[in-house]
Amino acid sequence: HLFLSLLQNDLIMDMVVIYADKQLYTALKFGVPVCGHPTIVHGGLTSAIFDETFGVLLYAAGRYNHLELEHGVFTARLEVDYKQPLPAESTVLCTARVDSCEGRKIWVAADLTDPLQETVYASSRALFVKPKAPVPTLAPARAEAATTASGANA
Repeated sequence: HLFLSLLQNDLIMDMVVIYADKQLYTALKFGVPVCGHPTIVHGGLTSAIFDETFGVLLYAAGRYNHLELEHGVFTARLEVDYKQPLPAESTVLCTARVDSCEGRKIWVAADLTDPLQETVYASSRALFVKPKAPVPTLAPARAEAATTASGANA
């Protein structure tokens, strides 16, 4: 969801996502409007990229029966270690993997790198939790009303 919004608003200029060997590879090219400091990608966006990448990783792992995710997952903890400033307009690779599973807990990890320059910009580790029961969703009429109220259909 986040990746699509970033692409539609030209905050990410291009993106390729590949799930292979139980890992997710997300290549991204950042635009200029994502800067916190001039010419440096905002750290909050970096953490959001990790969170979204982990979500896609776990969705793919469930879809290809590498994990049992009957009711989806939720982020419970997200740790980000910033190693170097991430330049705007750069192309990076976010490589994510599942580290371990124990009951309802799933630990994942990722690195955000420039493989050509052999640069690690940030690393992340996160805990996702499987809910005990299905998560209620909005009924179609309520979902449409919520969308209209937010101005999305205006």
